[in-house]
Amino acid sequence: MRRILLIALAGTFGLGGAAAQEAIPAQPPQLPPLMPSAPPDVPPSAPEAVPAATPPADRLPDRFTGVPGTWDLSRDGTNRRCVMTLGIDNGPVGRKLAFPAGCRRALPITATMVGWLYTEGGVRLVDKDVRPLLIFTARPDRGSYGAKAESGEVYSFVPLDIAAMRPPAPDTSQPSAATPPEAAPPSAGQPSAGQAAAAAIPAPAGASPHPASTRSTATATATSAVSNSPAAGT
Repeated sequence: MRRILLIALAGTFGLGGAAAQEAIPAQPPQLPPLMPSAPPDVPPSAPEAVPAATPPADRLPDRFTGVPGTWDLSRDGTNRRCVMTLGIDNGPVGRKLAFPAGCRRALPITATMVGWLYTEGGVRLVDKDVRPLLIFTARPDRGSYGAKAESGEVYSFVPLDIAAMRPPAPDTSQPSAATPPEAAPPSAGQPSAGQAAAAAIPAPAGASPHPASTRSTATATATSAVSNSPAAGT
C-alpha cells in the first residue's frame, strides 16, 4: 500500500513538471520592429493675395498750366484706347491736340476732334465748330476724368505724363546758398586783402630789407642831412 502511494505521488510530480515546461516558452516571441510615425498631413498654405495696383489719386491738374502733356483716352468696358498729346500752344480751335491716325479707327469719336479747352475745372475735347464732343469731369478719387458722349458711351481720360505731375523747375533768379558772395574789388588807394596780409607778416631776423624800403629809408636820410647842413641854413 505504501509503495502504491509513492508511485502515485511520483506520477503526479512528473505530470506537473511536464506541464510547467510546456507552459514556459523556449524564447520570448519576436515583436515587429517599431516604425516611425508619419507626420500629420499639413495642408499647404495658400499664397498671400497681392492687391491689384491702383492708380494714384489726386493726379488731376487744378489749373490750365498743368494740363499739357500726354493723356490716355479709353472707352469704358472695352480695350479701345488712344494716347493723346495736349499742347499748350493755340490751335485752329482752342489748344493744339495731336494723336496717331489709328485712334480714328479705335475710337471713331476722335475723327472730328481738333482741339481742347480747360473750363470749369475739367477738360473738353471739341470739334472745328468748338462744339464739345466729350466734357470731362473729375472722378471722386481725382485719379482720372470721366465723360459721357451723346451716344451714351462712357469714356475715361487718364493723365500719363502731364505738367502737373512733374517737379517744379528750380528758381535760378535767387543765388544758391552754397555759392559764396563775390568779394568787392578794393577801392583806389586801399590795399587789397593779399597786400594787407603780406604786410602783417614780420620779416625774419637777419633778412635784408625789401629794396623799396631801403630806397625810401636812404632818401629820407639824405633829405634830413641836407636840411641840417650849414649850407642849407645860409
